[in-house]
Amino acid sequence: MVCVHIDADDAEVYENVDPHDKKLKESFIIAALTNALALLNETNIKAVVFVVGKNLVGNLQYQELLRRFIKEGHAIGNHSFSHDENFNSWGKDAQIQDIQLADRIIRESLNCEPLHFRGPGYSSNHRIQSSLLNLGYLFDCTKIPLLYSSGLDLYFKVTKKSNKRIPSVLRAKDVFFAFTPPIVGIEEQLIHPNKFWGIPIYSTWIFRKKNPDQVFTKQIKSLEGPFLFHAIDFLDYSNEKSSIPALRIQPDERFRIIRNILFELKSRDF
Repeated sequence: MVCVHIDADDAEVYENVDPHDKKLKESFIIAALTNALALLNETNIKAVVFVVGKNLVGNLQYQELLRRFIKEGHAIGNHSFSHDENFNSWGKDAQIQDIQLADRIIRESLNCEPLHFRGPGYSSNHRIQSSLLNLGYLFDCTKIPLLYSSGLDLYFKVTKKSNKRIPSVLRAKDVFFAFTPPIVGIEEQLIHPNKFWGIPIYSTWIFRKKNPDQVFTKQIKSLEGPFLFHAIDFLDYSNEKSSIPALRIQPDERFRIIRNILFELKSRDF
């Protein structure tokens, strides 16, 4: 059973990366995922890599790397074409067209059939899921169950760092969707470090802890679904002032932590 997901967000997503640095933008994903593939192979764990469609266009080196993932038994998921930070506020038709475009590019450039989807910024709805079902997808890995989902939606909408209009309240239909069962497959369920509060932890949050791998080992019993990494977690680079928790940790130490987490997952035989 696949127990590891990797979101291959592009460099523009992260505050500490200059989106105008074309060389960094082009090399970031390849460098990070090359390291990820080596660690996955070392621990003999299979993963789903959620790719952003626009990053595949004309990037033959990236396409070849993802084919290596496929050849070695990993799966490719759809993380939308644009990964727009305001995807949540798009109209439903525009969202579906963006997802369908990513699906077509993944199929044509990688010769594979994606079965997993994760919306950018945790964006999903029943129309998106109906479209995914028609495309042959089995899993919508966007939503965290029930109250956790609506809480995160509200958090991202209120704190989103954008100059565009920020919705101040969660729409009733968004709350309704958070409490209704998914049409496609299963909802993603992440680690719950505290059973009372039920706040999920994945790589971005677990790296905030003093001893991330030890924290993870203690909470492994609460893991009910895949553990989520981001590509940037595997980047051979650090900056103690970075806004990204993982990058505040030296690469050697971070890779040791990731390796321990992967081995722990393997030992639990998820």
